[in-house]
Amino acid sequence: MLARSRSHRFSANCALRSFASSSTSSVLFPSDNDSNTATTTTTTTTTILYKGPQVKLFRAVVRFKLLQVFSIGAVSTPMLLLFGGGEVGGGGDAAAVIEHASASTQMLFASASTFGAIGCSFALQEFSNRYVGELALLSSSSSSSPSNSSINSADVERKLRISSMDFWGNRIETVVKYPDDVEAPMRNVPESSYSEVAESTFLPLDVYLDEEKREKKQFMVSLRHGNLLDTKMLLDVLSGKELKN
Repeated sequence: MLARSRSHRFSANCALRSFASSSTSSVLFPSDNDSNTATTTTTTTTTILYKGPQVKLFRAVVRFKLLQVFSIGAVSTPMLLLFGGGEVGGGGDAAAVIEHASASTQMLFASASTFGAIGCSFALQEFSNRYVGELALLSSSSSSSPSNSSINSADVERKLRISSMDFWGNRIETVVKYPDDVEAPMRNVPESSYSEVAESTFLPLDVYLDEEKREKKQFMVSLRHGNLLDTKMLLDVLSGKELKN
């Protein structure tokens, strides 16, 4: 009898241990049927709206501006020394004064030519930094879909990418949020007057470079001479309209 009761107690303990282990494993390692994992995918669509006129030619001009500065500085001084007058005969103090005045005039002309070329170079660089070579709209949509659900939640974020040139003529891109950081130049213009605005040579486009809207930069868009790849969307962006998905 004692041996039989011990065997019953042992089998009961084994049953409790097996139940506890199975319960623990089910908690620590849930099955695939109980999981409801959400996967997030991000899709970015680029729509090119506008391309500036003669971008390649303008880039070549910008890249050769330093050569222009060096060539003017190198050529102007010898030419002024050659054709600016030579020695004045007769000797005496009068000849020395005339020679000194001639040298001062030559130096003045040479300096004016050099600094004028440098000023034109920096003016060209400032314009190239604002000259829009390409305008594109970036649309990023993030969708999360649970594995056991057919409901997808999409969030669309739009940004405006503005391409211009730096000091060396290389392409630089400025990306800002649309429409939060864009001051639409045609916001208060009625649609009936779009053709009149498009006749202007350049249209200013102001954007904010920081979230506090303290730093602003102005770009130049030419609707008259540029290549409008998506006219309707471009006009909607320049008008600050809310774009449809």
